[in-house]
Amino acid sequence: MTAPPAHHLAHPRTSARRTTHPLAPPDHAHPAPVEGDPDEPRHARRHPHPLNTDPPLNADPLLDSLTALFRRVLELPEVPGDGNFFLLGGDSLVATRVLSAVARTHGVELTFEEFLADPTPAGLAARVGSATAVPATR
Repeated sequence: MTAPPAHHLAHPRTSARRTTHPLAPPDHAHPAPVEGDPDEPRHARRHPHPLNTDPPLNADPLLDSLTALFRRVLELPEVPGDGNFFLLGGDSLVATRVLSAVARTHGVELTFEEFLADPTPAGLAARVGSATAVPATR
């Protein structure tokens, strides 16, 4: 009896014979099935949980602007209107960027203490909306 050829031997880390490319992902790493007609091209089928990259728009454009600012400086895909800046990962250095952008964009200079009083997009919108515009100094 002769030994089987080397390519018929089991993979050293598994007891089963490898039938796929050694760099192929394991079976459990394949994407979940999607809904739709199986005869339709895969890219045209609707995924059961579509990724929505557009955040919901608020009724207030000022709140939308400040929420977008929080998303940009915190590098987050979504920030709620009542999302606390510090609980979302912000720190005092990044907060100064927010205050600078608010002064540049909305013409209202807020102090760091005012920011700390309510560090949310809604809190800043209330302060910016009620403040009188002060020319931003450079």
